Amino acid sequence: MNNNMFKVRDFYCKYIDQDNPNFAISEKYKNEMIQIDVFIKKEDELKKVNTIITSNKENEKEIKEFIEKVMCQEIGKILEDGTVRKDYFRQGWIYKNYENFYKREGTCYISEYDEGKFGDTGISYDGIEEVVVHYLVQCGVNVDKVPETLIETMVEDVFETVDWQYTCSLIEGDQLLEEYVNDLPKEYFFEKEEEDEL
Repeated sequence: MNNNMFKVRDFYCKYIDQDNPNFAISEKYKNEMIQIDVFIKKEDELKKVNTIITSNKENEKEIKEFIEKVMCQEIGKILEDGTVRKDYFRQGWIYKNYENFYKREGTCYISEYDEGKFGDTGISYDGIEEVVVHYLVQCGVNVDKVPETLIETMVEDVFETVDWQYTCSLIEGDQLLEEYVNDLPKEYFFEKEEEDEL
């Protein structure tokens, strides 16, 4: 394991300095803020799942607590018997589990309309990704050409935005991903003949 890394629960965290090409803090704030990239371990490899930017005036304990709050936030609760207790969030009563989302395991979102026990209802990271990919294909996008990191960004945008409805309603009804599709290069789309073959 990299010596510059530290762990917060199951997340591996690494300070990113100004010499790193992935450094994302603007010149104006580079002396006030720090960037920490967060990873999960999947099949003995580290996969980046988030970037956190916070004040560099906090001590190490406060930084770790802040990372845990961001990465492990839970809106609503799962009771001992598996019953889902939803909380009000922005526009509706939902359950959201950020840790499950970032670890890409288990249910991470339950809409206002979903009922039932935890695990039998709601959607996982993979489920959101499936809905995103389905939408892209409907728009004529050849998802094999879209960088994985861009699809991950879309999935995260859906998860961050959804606040009462089903994820497919947010994507299709509210056209959340329309700008992403409009900004894709032409070569990411199927040719007319390829689309006809599908």
